[in-house]
Formats: sequence, structure tokens, C-alpha cells
Amino acid sequence: MKAKVFLYTFASIVLFVSGMVSYKENLLPRQFLHAFKSILTTNEEKLATELNEQSTSINATAPKIRILPYAKGTPLFSDRNYEDEIGSKSLEPSYVVQFPRHFDGNITLVANEPSIIYRLISDDNDNQIFSDWNVTEIPVLVNGVSSKHTKVVTKAINAGEIELSSGGPVCSSPVLVKQDKATDSNLPFRIK
Repeated sequence: MKAKVFLYTFASIVLFVSGMVSYKENLLPRQFLHAFKSILTTNEEKLATELNEQSTSINATAPKIRILPYAKGTPLFSDRNYEDEIGSKSLEPSYVVQFPRHFDGNITLVANEPSIIYRLISDDNDNQIFSDWNVTEIPVLVNGVSSKHTKVVTKAINAGEIELSSGGPVCSSPVLVKQDKATDSNLPFRIK
């Protein structure tokens, strides 16, 4: 009888700890759900991916930088599964520029048309570089181990090049880009 109670207790503790590790490391079922979602991508997402691959091969962009259509549940970094847990509709339809969470450098964005750039920022970072950006009331929550992104700043840009800092020093600030006006153009920008 005592052996049976011990066995059930031990099994419960092992399952509980494995569940904690699975959640912290973003293992199943979240990775499975993201993989399943990618199988069911729409034609627009496939076109955006093709355009991204073309711009990547033409401009020799680092392989850790990707452009994906934004939707609730889309990872905001290329090396982490961190996502906006609120998933505000105000950020749709836009594109996520995914780069590593602890990337320390600049990204040159080439806009084909007027666009709006959104940056998700953390109070743990030095946000002086965003002092001339507009603070929004868009609710976001990106829970990371080293910091949380809880605010959104925005800036309207014209067609042309703009250099964006990755943010920091604790972690980089995610970049989302949205077309200023709805047009037939699928991808309003590329990374140089």
C-alpha cells in the first residue's frame, strides 16, 4: 500500500516538473501549434515569405532576420518563441521583423511606400532612442525571462531608407511595420 502511494506521488511530481520545464522552454504543444499554423498559411503569407526570401538573397541579410505577417501568437524574435500575449488588433495587418532577442546592432529598412513602424519597448531598456517617437495606448505584454515589453511607440515614415537600432541594453525591441494606406502591395518594405 505504501509503495503504491509512493509510486503515485513520485509520478505526480515528475509530471508536474516536466510540465513546468515544458512551459518555460516553450515545448509542446506550443511548438506543435506554431508548426501546424505554418502548414495552414494563406496565400498572402506564402507570398510575403517568397518576397522575404528574394530580398534576403539579393541583399545578403543575416539569416537570423526574417519578415513574417503579424497575428496573435506570432513569435516576435527569431531565436525565441516570445509572443504578445494580448495580441491587439491595432497591430494587424502588419509585418514582424524577427531578429534575435539579444541582437545588438542596427537594421536598415527600405520602405517602398509610406509606412508606420511600431516598436514594443521595455522599461528595463534605455529607451532614449525612442524619445522622438509617439507613445501609444496599444496594450501589449511580451513576457521574457530578462524583461517584459509592455509599451508601444510608433513613427510614420515616408518611402526610403531608415536605420533602426535594435534597442537594449537588456534586450532588443521588436519591430512591426504596417502600410500607411491599404494598397495592392503585399510587402511595403525590405531589409537592406
